[in-house]
Amino acid sequence: MDLILAMAAGSHPDPAQRRFSITLSMTINFVAAAPPGRLICRGREVGGGRQTVFCEGTIEDADGRLLATGQGTFKLLRNGNEDSA
Repeated sequence: MDLILAMAAGSHPDPAQRRFSITLSMTINFVAAAPPGRLICRGREVGGGRQTVFCEGTIEDADGRLLATGQGTFKLLRNGNEDSA
């Protein structure tokens, strides 16, 4: 879930504008056990500003059964490098 949400936090339609992020906080709610096989992971930005982003995500099995939900707060890094501030 951390990877899903962190990727959503730094995503941008222009690949040159994509940024790395670090997790400030995250909550995961496990709904069901994951069966063997493919998992579908989705994350999206739901708010924030220039440096702090709020995201939420889901993990489902191949049949669309919800397995987990998550929410997180992420700090965006400058130009994909460690932020000095």
